[in-house]
Amino acid sequence: MADRHHRRRAPRKNWGFSWGRVTSARGGLPPTSVEWRLFRRDHTGRLHFAYRRFAVDTPREHIARVLLVARRQLREAVDEIDLAALMREAA
Repeated sequence: MADRHHRRRAPRKNWGFSWGRVTSARGGLPPTSVEWRLFRRDHTGRLHFAYRRFAVDTPREHIARVLLVARRQLREAVDEIDLAALMREAA
């Protein structure tokens, strides 16, 4: 299963962080790129997302590094939204 990181994966339905993967396969052709979609919900349940697209021949280590940074950025953005709402409620 060396190509499992190129296959489609639907995001799981949970409250916090989730991710999905979509390939750009057209018809019976092999995929040319893979899009990773990262999701996170804020305190109201609204969904925020980030996505990154990679060529199929991109090394997995590079994908992992980029996705880790993207996940942190998404977490920080949603945490800022939650903190701002908390500060409004406290005032």
